[in-house]
Amino acid sequence: MSTSVFGPENMAHIHWVNFTGAGSASDSFNNSSISDPSTGAFSVTMSQASDSDKYCISYCGMDTTAASSSRGIFGSQINSTSQYTLNTRNPDGNEKDQAHNMTTVVGGI
Repeated sequence: MSTSVFGPENMAHIHWVNFTGAGSASDSFNNSSISDPSTGAFSVTMSQASDSDKYCISYCGMDTTAASSSRGIFGSQINSTSQYTLNTRNPDGNEKDQAHNMTTVVGGI
């Protein structure tokens, strides 16, 4: 039986960040910048790049101003070994900047 290059022995928690809907980081690890290019889109850049563009993005977003306006991630796109984009929407399917955002990246080391 062969060992997968994506097995736990080759994975590391390489990035995480908590940020506001305005793109301001409140707490982070290996985070260089966050930009808010448009409503419902965030571009996140890691300080130190991953060894490859084969990493996993996990995201949770919530808006505390309305009881059920949170939906979490709608989509993500890996742009490079150090940058990815998150897209968020409300339950109606419209793009929305969530008030509180948390994301983590696990990838190869």
